[in-house]
Parts: sequence; structure tokens; C-alpha cells
Amino acid sequence: LAERRACALPRARSIIATVILAFDTSSAACTMALIGGDGAVIARRDEVIGRGHAERLVPLIAELVEGHVPTRILVGVGPGSFTGLRIG
Repeated sequence: LAERRACALPRARSIIATVILAFDTSSAACTMALIGGDGAVIARRDEVIGRGHAERLVPLIAELVEGHVPTRILVGVGPGSFTGLRIG
């Protein structure tokens, strides 16, 4: 019988930089930031909306991200309005 040896190949490692998308909609302002793995703020937005967070949230995130791919999401959950809690 021929002896078979297991060939240990190095595992492929994907190197993905950590980018955190953080947002809070529990107050009158819709606040969000992109934060790098080193803690540096890449971009941020703060828009006082009052009402209408649900309509404005996705367009604001799209503007903020601009080519970055968030690997983590951080969400503030309140206390706040019902809409703020539902989004967060």
C-alpha cells in the first residue's frame, strides 16, 4: 500500500481592515460616523432632522460610506422616540 501523507497547505487569510459604521437616531439629530480600526474617525455626519429619521437614514449612510465597506455596525438604541428605537 502506498503511504499517503497529508499535505498541510497554509490557510488563506483575508486581510480586511476594520471599519465601524456607528449611528444613533434616538434624538432629534441623525448622527453617524465611520471609524477605522485604529480609532480614527474617517468620516462623520450630524443632521438635525426632528422627524423623518427613517426616510433620511439610508441616504445619509450612503453618503457617509462612499467606497468604504463597514465590517462592524454600532447602533445607539435610546432612550428616544419610537422610530429611533425601531431603527436602532
